[in-house]
Amino acid sequence: MRTFTHFSQILATLLYGLIGAAGYAMMGDSVSAEISQDMLRMPGYNTVLNRLCVWMLVIVPLTKYALATRPLNITLEMLLGLGQPDTVPAPGQSKRDQKRWTSGLVVERVAVLALVTATAILIPDFSATMAFLGSFSAFVLCVIGPIMAKVAVDGRCSGLDALLLAVSISMAASGTYAAFFAAAE
Repeated sequence: MRTFTHFSQILATLLYGLIGAAGYAMMGDSVSAEISQDMLRMPGYNTVLNRLCVWMLVIVPLTKYALATRPLNITLEMLLGLGQPDTVPAPGQSKRDQKRWTSGLVVERVAVLALVTATAILIPDFSATMAFLGSFSAFVLCVIGPIMAKVAVDGRCSGLDALLLAVSISMAASGTYAAFFAAAE
């Protein structure tokens, strides 16, 4: 299992490096902060296809919102006692209990939506938002989380795991600080 994990991490790193090198070879130093701006300016490409790709870049995050916030909603519901199976009102319980449970879910989900909306309004700069997503969220989801899961499954933390956790946590923290610092300017 450990060999497969290391192999998959090395393969993913090589693939990301290859994609980055291909992007640099294709665009060079003239890459904009947003790929959608470059797509519209590419000479010789079908303009209809370019516009379709740009609109797909706009629509895809909207379609993934519910899927992306589901883990956060589940966690908050469990912390608030709303999502645990033993707290779900049975069909025979009173209407008052069912309404209270349902209204709790609605309030929690609307609050998450309001926080996401407030974040989008307070940090309207796309590059700052992407920097935050890349520095904090990507590190937590793609590096820190899997290493912590491996440590939990193995029941011990090896030296390599500790080193990777320390490096990734410091990179996530410094990247998050830099993202918010850049947004404040």
